[in-house]
Amino acid sequence: MSVHDRAFARPEEEALSRTCAALDESVSAILVAQGATIHRDIAQPVTPVGFDADQVKEELNELSKKETEIISYLLHHNERLFTADMDGGHAATLVSRGIVRNALRPGQVFDVTDVPMEIPRAIWNVLKTIKDRFPYSGDADDPYPWRVGFYEQL
Repeated sequence: MSVHDRAFARPEEEALSRTCAALDESVSAILVAQGATIHRDIAQPVTPVGFDADQVKEELNELSKKETEIISYLLHHNERLFTADMDGGHAATLVSRGIVRNALRPGQVFDVTDVPMEIPRAIWNVLKTIKDRFPYSGDADDPYPWRVGFYEQL
């Protein structure tokens, strides 16, 4: 292979991965030195409550009214997966609790106002066993309870 051919060859994925990791470390170090907060492994599913049924039930005992409304809607409509704004909207605290998580696949294209979210299967299974604790009182015209309305943003 000539020098010219090597200049246009596709790099091996392992080499590209090492380069990206090195860049990530270098840029992160600079940002931290400047006072920025760095979130590691943000693409990895994080579920602080774990998948122990008793721990999940305990976490569910502490939900706010809005969080309960969101869970009630999803259970009533049998929707474990849904789309939300990138920040989760009113479901942001459910994301923090690990009850809802980002459901993107690596390389998946998405719109920041319609990011796939999910309740992990193990938590969903626990929710279905205690569905009666989440009565739904809405009707067919109700908006998605996790969406933040335009006038709520002002």
